[in-house]
Amino acid sequence: MPVGAKSPVQSTDTKKSSDGAAGCLVRSIWLMVGNVALVFSAVLIIKQRQALGVTWADGLFWAIVVLTAMSRYVDVRHFNGLTADGDPSTMQHAKKYIALLAGAAVALWLAAHGVAHVTAN
Repeated sequence: MPVGAKSPVQSTDTKKSSDGAAGCLVRSIWLMVGNVALVFSAVLIIKQRQALGVTWADGLFWAIVVLTAMSRYVDVRHFNGLTADGDPSTMQHAKKYIALLAGAAVALWLAAHGVAHVTAN
């Protein structure tokens, strides 16, 4: 065999692992942490009782939405992401999740401001 040639046994597959600590952290953000943090930040919006004003709690809420969406993308792109059921994930799964997250976030944000408005009076 010529020098530098690859043997058929050698693998050039540099598959990324989803088992590492970073992959687990990223996956836990989009599966659990981000969603729980959104609920807590919505409660902060309600407690501020500023139905029409934008506060730091609103900034926190939308920052969490972005972080959660980015973690889903990074999970699929860099860590061989899995679905919530443990099946291999694709960019199509990520896009669907991000669209669902955005819709739910808008609804939750509007509901939080609605409750803030009702409780402010």
